[in-house]
Amino acid sequence: MIRLFDGLLNAMAIIAGILLALVPLLIFYDAALRVLRIGASVWVNDYSAIFLVYATFLATPWLQRERGHIYVEVIADQLRGVPRRRLAQCVALICAIVCLYLSYRSATVVHANIGYYDVSAIETPRWVRFAPLPIGFFLLALQFLRDAFGAGALSNDTVALGG
Repeated sequence: MIRLFDGLLNAMAIIAGILLALVPLLIFYDAALRVLRIGASVWVNDYSAIFLVYATFLATPWLQRERGHIYVEVIADQLRGVPRRRLAQCVALICAIVCLYLSYRSATVVHANIGYYDVSAIETPRWVRFAPLPIGFFLLALQFLRDAFGAGALSNDTVALGG
């Protein structure tokens, strides 16, 4: 099950990377059309915004697993051993609870926006713009729980609090 979860996080991170790589390509495409006076691509800004939201929430659980988040350890630097691990577990548990709450709230936003459309350059179902939020927050909560209570979780003295 852990390998399946890790595989999911890896796949989501790869998709996020592809989306992030597409954004500057789309902007270059749009700029090239303008420079060549062929016209403008009205959909580039909409897709770029959607891609950035998706990339953020798809990559966040992977980033937590890899300890890539920024963190401050003013108090933790004063602790070693078991007290440091317990503090890190408490921080991870608090983060998991917050992420579960945000997952629930964002799921209600997705549900409330079913049937509505944003019409700017493209007509997009509004829920599509919010869809990665509950998924990303839920998987991030699972990763925080894994950090706090998983096998070998927070086992060394150099563990980062929350990230």
